[in-house]
Amino acid sequence: MNTVERNELLKALYQVTTKSDLVKQFDAKLSGAKGTTAQRYTFLLEQVLFYSHAIIFGHGVQTAHNYRQAFMTTAKKSKLLKLSNKDIEKAFKFLNRTEKKSLLKTEPKNNTKTANKEIKGDCIAIKEITRLKAQLDTKTYDLSKGQKIEDKETFIKVALVALSTGARLKDIMEDLTVSTKKGVTYFDDGIKKKEGVILVLDTKTIQSYLKAIRSHYSDRIGKVDISTGIRKAVKRLNIPNCGNTNNLNALYRECLISSTPK
Repeated sequence: MNTVERNELLKALYQVTTKSDLVKQFDAKLSGAKGTTAQRYTFLLEQVLFYSHAIIFGHGVQTAHNYRQAFMTTAKKSKLLKLSNKDIEKAFKFLNRTEKKSLLKTEPKNNTKTANKEIKGDCIAIKEITRLKAQLDTKTYDLSKGQKIEDKETFIKVALVALSTGARLKDIMEDLTVSTKKGVTYFDDGIKKKEGVILVLDTKTIQSYLKAIRSHYSDRIGKVDISTGIRKAVKRLNIPNCGNTNNLNALYRECLISSTPK
């Protein structure tokens, strides 16, 4: 990882690269917090997830820690966020553990330039992944009348996998696997293995979602029309212009900009 690669990703996602500018932008974003304590906490978590690339991508342990502290201190000082220090620390908790190699050192590297693709930082898919992931982690999603929590969470995980990988519903339910080797992410649908790009999430998270989805539906495959149920559920997730997983795949593709190989 070098500074050029880090700056390319930061420019794509945030349009700025320096620590002071990133923290200032984060602080400005916090002014959008409103509603109940739970809603403001969810909003903060969405921002922390989005800025996690700025905090730890390409950084060693100490630098990542310093960035995390700067962002967390900014949140604690925010007069508009109005959350307790305990809640703010909880929102940053998933960044507590850093290893000698940055937690996001390999995944976003693929996202800057992989298979002649680059991430478009302001695309809908990234915003929706961040929003849905926050709902899932904090359990702040809405349930339809009579809907079970495990069904709702599975629908959200299906949407997150589709938005993050562009995978079709059939592949999500059956054969898709993701793996990372020497900093390169691969998708394998059981027929063809190819380099891929994962938006926002990481390989381990996608693997856990795939396992959970298939386990949830293991006793229903071949007995009920799973695709119709998921299509109806996707419509209720309030993702712009999305009535099925094909629409989610389209949002994923819109996030990738073709780049001209040098």
